Amino acid sequence: MWPRRSSLAEAFQLGDQPAECAPPRRTLERYESAVRRHLVPGIGRHRLDRLRPEHPDQLYTALPDAGYSPASVLRHHRILSRALTVAVQRGHVSRNVAALVDPPAQKASDVATALDLGEARAVLAAAAHVRNSARWTVALALGLRQSEALALHGRTSTCSPAR
Repeated sequence: MWPRRSSLAEAFQLGDQPAECAPPRRTLERYESAVRRHLVPGIGRHRLDRLRPEHPDQLYTALPDAGYSPASVLRHHRILSRALTVAVQRGHVSRNVAALVDPPAQKASDVATALDLGEARAVLAAAAHVRNSARWTVALALGLRQSEALALHGRTSTCSPAR
């Protein structure tokens, strides 16, 4: 249990979540890394009962200055917010200060935008003149990423051969 006078760092080290509720191992490793490398050094010295919304805000300002992406800062906010939500539910703290802070803004990515019809035709026209044009055509038709298209092999296909 989390003693009310414990620091946030001590509370994170206790990790009193039942095994059947735990997320997958890799997820736990990412959480542990975020807690150990950023949350504890950033705001872990504060006592749970004296944690204020300014503390996460200061952390969210410091992380991008240290070179972390907006997505990483948002992930840290979510980890902290979830931990404090559990602490509120279990009666260890009276409020979740992370919920009182606006989550860090994340810019919309233009990487995942779909091609319009003209762009798709240009890709097909360019692919028609290269050795692996079939890969480009299949990837475009199925919406595959490059790595997925590269992983396709005739012998691993589930399609039956043409007769």
